[in-house]
Amino acid sequence: MDALDVSSSGAPSIKHLNTHALEIQTTANKGRGVYATYAIPQGTLVEISPVLLFTPDEWEDYGRHTVLDHYTFIWRTPGESKPSMALALGLGSIFNHSSRPNVSFLRQIADQTIEYSTTRDVAAGEELCISYGDPARLWFSVSDDVDALSESDPGEWGGLDGVELDDPFERDHGYPAEGSTGVLAERDQLRMNLSHAQHEITSLNRKGEESAQEIGRLDEEVDGLKHDKGQVEEQVAMLTKELQGERARRVELQSTVAEVHSRSAQLNAVTPDRTGQHAKPTTTIGASAASTSPTDAPVTVSAPTEQMNVVDAAIDEWTEASDEVVPPPELPFERIRSLEELEEEEIDEIKTMNAWVVDIEDPRIISRMLRFLKENALDTPDLGHLRRVRKVNNKAIMLLSTGPPPPLPDLLPTPYLYAVPKLAAKDQDDLRRKNLVWPVEPIMRTQEERKWTRGEVAWIVRGLRRAVAVAQEAGLRGEVPIGTYVCNAPGEEAVEAAGVDTRHSANHPLRHSVMAAIRGIAHIRVLMSSSASTSAPMRISAEASPASSAPVSRSATPSLTSSTKNGADYLLTSLTLFTTHEPCIMCSMALVHSRVKDIFYVQGMPGTGGCGGAEGRGCGVVGKGVNHRFGVWRWTGTALHVPDVAPGLDA
Repeated sequence: MDALDVSSSGAPSIKHLNTHALEIQTTANKGRGVYATYAIPQGTLVEISPVLLFTPDEWEDYGRHTVLDHYTFIWRTPGESKPSMALALGLGSIFNHSSRPNVSFLRQIADQTIEYSTTRDVAAGEELCISYGDPARLWFSVSDDVDALSESDPGEWGGLDGVELDDPFERDHGYPAEGSTGVLAERDQLRMNLSHAQHEITSLNRKGEESAQEIGRLDEEVDGLKHDKGQVEEQVAMLTKELQGERARRVELQSTVAEVHSRSAQLNAVTPDRTGQHAKPTTTIGASAASTSPTDAPVTVSAPTEQMNVVDAAIDEWTEASDEVVPPPELPFERIRSLEELEEEEIDEIKTMNAWVVDIEDPRIISRMLRFLKENALDTPDLGHLRRVRKVNNKAIMLLSTGPPPPLPDLLPTPYLYAVPKLAAKDQDDLRRKNLVWPVEPIMRTQEERKWTRGEVAWIVRGLRRAVAVAQEAGLRGEVPIGTYVCNAPGEEAVEAAGVDTRHSANHPLRHSVMAAIRGIAHIRVLMSSSASTSAPMRISAEASPASSAPVSRSATPSLTSSTKNGADYLLTSLTLFTTHEPCIMCSMALVHSRVKDIFYVQGMPGTGGCGGAEGRGCGVVGKGVNHRFGVWRWTGTALHVPDVAPGLDA
């Protein structure tokens, strides 16, 4: 047998040395993957991959400073106080993801291996896939997920979401020290235990209701049955037994919740939880995350050793939480407009762009053409502010695309270029002017007319104070004093993370605070994913997947991750980011791709900032060519003080 064949992408396929003749092939949309060369029955052990373990000291001193930092996962061995870090070897590092996996995998602690077995019959030529977790939480587009599982449907074997997740403190900075850090580490573990218990209780409640309804339905059937009555009664007995077991488990979990609260109270008596003290902010290392209210304060390690003045007393005017609308001149921040908006106002004329259009003589085919646009992915955001059809005399002109369109249906004339408004209307007068060029959707620039209540401003001030506190603490530890804090709006289920710039300690120029905060949110998403599982000791998480290229996931809290909610599979959907210094161009584009809602920053960064600083005027990353736009706001008040950084530094 030859060593190499040719795969579907033209790249060579590799005949791997494996008892089941599995083959490594390369495809255009998924890269390398593992394929069956003959039919494999369900339950077949197809691979045993060894893992390479790093001791805590090896990882702290060497491993975490290398590219391996993105491919490893925590490997806990019973009896050892600190976990090792594991790197999967062999085929275990090549299995691709599918939300309908045909392979499951188990961790064998004693043997230091991972076993992979088929969960159903696999046909010859079919790819062998594992699950990295719920598709709504992944950080990449899943090419084979036509009917992706929802957040409430983890798959037939749990989506591998029950594996021990690496703590962000351990992941980026080693392992908890003795003393107060150990207490806080235990507090974090208690929070995780509480989350697991509460999620399982919710699941049991839902399952119990379903079982009770089914029992009621079967009881009604028994009354009308003359045949098979015994069989139905047997089903009722079985469901009743299951329901009793679920109730017993619920009582056990409620006891766990009570124990967590009791132990938390004991810990607070020994080492108070300082997540509310802005004068002595807690340290946020790398990317730290918690699920407390955004009104409390930063999370993670211990308080700094000296007092810091983060804000002036003048900022106390924004502590009142009321629904009173603040007049624009009194707001302590201003919106940074895009370059396109500024240019349009400067020249006092409508900015246009060329787009492809086609004449339509028969109005009956307009609906058909609208379907054609959708099927060919031509309903792009850059044309979202424009209506698709313009009526001229007795015919219609249809807007197609900004780039050359695909071949049109028969009987349509040749498309041609037409100048259409480039920007949405900013007010009613602008709407009337632009409608003379091409019909514009009656959607004003909502940011321009956005109203802010005193309570919302107070929330923004708290977010910026958090970021400043994090930056101050980072400076005390010798890091670049730049801090970032991410959270969702008040009243929503709490999701928050903080990040600091660690380019010095990590010896890596791209370890910016914004990227650290995004990674912290990713960790929360995976944590929320794993909390639904009850078989954590033997399964590997999405974050720990051997085939993943980076230990992050895309999801949100349960209230945000419905697969039917538009944009729910992006990391920062509906979240707001607060940072001390204007993000650089790299971080700004990461925020675009993460679908952040708004960003607020205190200090502009001339020459390097991605939200106006590099351009010297308007924001360039929310203009033409991007498929997501977020609000950019700069602090203009006088009560917040951020640490100084070197001129020309990219934040």
